[in-house]
Amino acid sequence: ANFTQDGSLVTTDFFTETADTHVLQLDMDAMSEEEAFQAIRVHMESRGQFFNYLRSEEERCRERAAQLQVEEQRADETRDAARREREAEEQRLRSQQTAEEAGRKQVIAENESKHLDAETHPLRRYLLANVVPTLTEGLSDVCREQPEDPIEFLAEYLFAHAHEAAGSMG
Repeated sequence: ANFTQDGSLVTTDFFTETADTHVLQLDMDAMSEEEAFQAIRVHMESRGQFFNYLRSEEERCRERAAQLQVEEQRADETRDAARREREAEEQRLRSQQTAEEAGRKQVIAENESKHLDAETHPLRRYLLANVVPTLTEGLSDVCREQPEDPIEFLAEYLFAHAHEAAGSMG
């Protein structure tokens, strides 16, 4: 490939004469691949160990470890943000449920109060019509006479006047 029939300069001549560089010439038909590889390696290292511009395995490992650490940190931050969001949502739902429950309890309390008022109305009317007047007169007599045993006095008074309450009911 580097031999010309017309006698003009070939590529190897250019580098040898113009660039003053030693050119390695290999006959690939006469050499095995392993021999050619070794010859190229020896030629390249003849001026000292060459500098490889690629990153070393150690540097790539460090970069990958740093990249993994950044990815893990981002994943942790994402999980933490999702957890905080989930907790905030749960807190909001709990607050909403608490408010709804408080509203239900208020409605129940109001309904119970109305129901109790409705149930106690006949009893209250009976007490006001039949018991309170007799009891009020009995307590007034206790205050006027001031007996030694006011409870016994009031009991006898109510027993004596029980027929009035019974008469007014029937």
